[in-house]
Amino acid sequence: MPSQLERACSVFSSRLETLAALLDKASREWRSRGHDPESLLSARLAEDMHPLSFQIVFTAEQPRQLAAFCANREAGAFVDPNGLSLQGAHALLREVRSTVLGIDGTSDALSGQRTLSLQGGITLQLAGSDYLDEFLMPNFYFHFVTAYDILRHIGVPLGKADYMAHLAARIRPPA
Repeated sequence: MPSQLERACSVFSSRLETLAALLDKASREWRSRGHDPESLLSARLAEDMHPLSFQIVFTAEQPRQLAAFCANREAGAFVDPNGLSLQGAHALLREVRSTVLGIDGTSDALSGQRTLSLQGGITLQLAGSDYLDEFLMPNFYFHFVTAYDILRHIGVPLGKADYMAHLAARIRPPA
């Protein structure tokens, strides 16, 4: 049975791959409508929400933080969402996916307590497994779903099958 860490790495990896596919589909659709696909990155759901470029970076940031946590190091600065291009987004998703696939899922990296520094000087004391389940995963899915929702909101024809693409290899026809 896979460990909690192995399952998380698998989820992060497959969903990063899905996000890349969503961006590809959106780019093709946008180009077919005569729009510059780079303009997708500035789309947002609401005026007070971050645009798509931020959602992509923040989605990738969660597994990147997990990799740093498992290596017992600081993750360092993340990619500036303001300067992100579609090519840069794809490179970021590939890089983070590769990093996540390189995590040793059998290690005891999630054991023990850690103090995490968040924005605004806030700290959070969590066990590694709680950090993964209560902080990283919820944030990952929030930004992943928001990216999907932004693309749907602006008219990219995406459906649940696009969002759930990680299950495609497991689909079987009726008996």
